[in-house]
Amino acid sequence: MGVSRGGASSGLHHDFHDNLYVLLRGRKRFRLFDPSASPRMHTAGRIVRVHANGRIVYAGQGDVRADGADAADVARWRARRCAELSLIHISEPTRRS
Repeated sequence: MGVSRGGASSGLHHDFHDNLYVLLRGRKRFRLFDPSASPRMHTAGRIVRVHANGRIVYAGQGDVRADGADAADVARWRARRCAELSLIHISEPTRRS
């Protein structure tokens, strides 16, 4: 959430998540650019991928998925969850005895 005075500008930037903008008073002008235009813009960083949903991934950020999660982190979370489920499955017959 932000508050600004007249004449303020946030400059050219992109957000990683969807936004809801509510203007309580005054006027606001937006200039929206299609993510496919990003390679032709002067970005702070080298773009390595633009996902179909517009998520931009820069060099050095790793293997970032379209939802913003790091692919390696997701693989670790899935492996951990599988291991937890295996332990639960193994211990279930013991509980019934």
